[in-house]
Amino acid sequence: MKRSILITITIILLIVTMIYMSNNSNVPIWEENALNLSESFNLISGSTATIGDLSGFTKFEWDELYSFQAYFPKDEIYKTVGYKWADISETVNEGMNQIVFLNDGEVVCYLYGYPDRYNLYFEFGYHRDGYYLLNSNENLAFEMTVIDDIRYFKYINE
Repeated sequence: MKRSILITITIILLIVTMIYMSNNSNVPIWEENALNLSESFNLISGSTATIGDLSGFTKFEWDELYSFQAYFPKDEIYKTVGYKWADISETVNEGMNQIVFLNDGEVVCYLYGYPDRYNLYFEFGYHRDGYYLLNSNENLAFEMTVIDDIRYFKYINE
């Protein structure tokens, strides 16, 4: 009798643990794609390189990329991209990423935060509207420099 109770309790604990772990492992697609994008640049050796087209490093489908300048209001980001999702924050420093990739109007990749979060930093320069909108059908070229294991990308606006 005690053995069957012990077995039942063990099975219940295993089921509860599996359910808990499966619920906590649900990483949003935009975060998963941000991590994959960061890893895709590991193929590049050396501390400098020219990237001819960013699309060659994205393993996800996208059609628009928005890069927002520092302090751009969260509500304005939602209005600009036409899509509201839960995990968005405003940048609080000029040295932070705020990049949103969309595919058919939905967020598929979101790079937010200081460069050490993904070991990436993208520099698009100043735009009077506070953001850049780029399309996947354009060749998005960048000069890349690696400093302290962080890849810095400067957009080449031709």
